[in-house]
Amino acid sequence: EENSDNGVLEFIPASHKMDFSPEQFDDKEYFREDCDKNMSLIETKTSTILKKGDIVFFHSLLLHRANANITDKPKISFVYTVKGASTKALKGSRSIEYPEIYLDRS
Repeated sequence: EENSDNGVLEFIPASHKMDFSPEQFDDKEYFREDCDKNMSLIETKTSTILKKGDIVFFHSLLLHRANANITDKPKISFVYTVKGASTKALKGSRSIEYPEIYLDRS
């Protein structure tokens, strides 16, 4: 189960349709909470409480994060990315550290 104590998932609704400028993100590409331009968007964030077996689908450009787990119990989540075969992981991203697993189309 995912809740506010063990790292609830947060989203900024419709952010995948928005245009952003580089200064809205830090050097690790996290959305900056200290940027005045971001404050009105951050105020719209929603939390998603999940129960065991729940599934969430969202666009890869949607601003999202999981907060810190402040419990002493580990939270296990599985993340799958579905993309076209021609889409490649970006150098320097965590995605490039792992091998691709292709779906069998036969």
